[in-house]
Amino acid sequence: MSKYIPGYGPLGAKIMIVGECPTPRDVLAGRPFSDNRALDDLLREAGIQKSQCWLTTVSKFHVPPSPKTTGYKTPFYIRAKNAGINVEQQVIELQSEVNSLKPNLIIGIGRTAMKHITGKKDIDDYRGSILSGMGRKFLGT
Repeated sequence: MSKYIPGYGPLGAKIMIVGECPTPRDVLAGRPFSDNRALDDLLREAGIQKSQCWLTTVSKFHVPPSPKTTGYKTPFYIRAKNAGINVEQQVIELQSEVNSLKPNLIIGIGRTAMKHITGKKDIDDYRGSILSGMGRKFLGT
């Protein structure tokens, strides 16, 4: 299992941004979304200051991607289990993080965030919709 990478941002942040897991670069930097220019650009276009958001991930540990040689995308929970990560425990910790921060909105990036925060499986059906998840408004993208 890799290094634990906690969420960060200002306490009392109104927006929480949740991704799947830290990338290898995030592990080196010690924080999630450490080098995500696409996210930076999208937030800027939406008029959201990244520095005013809480940034975190479903798993606080890096979960290796599917092998490119298989041509098949292995589901997150299987990849996490294979890496020795207890996804259920990670989701409990995320719920605790949400409860302590009390954001007005959670922006979930990707299928994994949507599934583990709202229980909805297909992000394509809900992208851009305001849903409920972990007791908060949720926007999947």
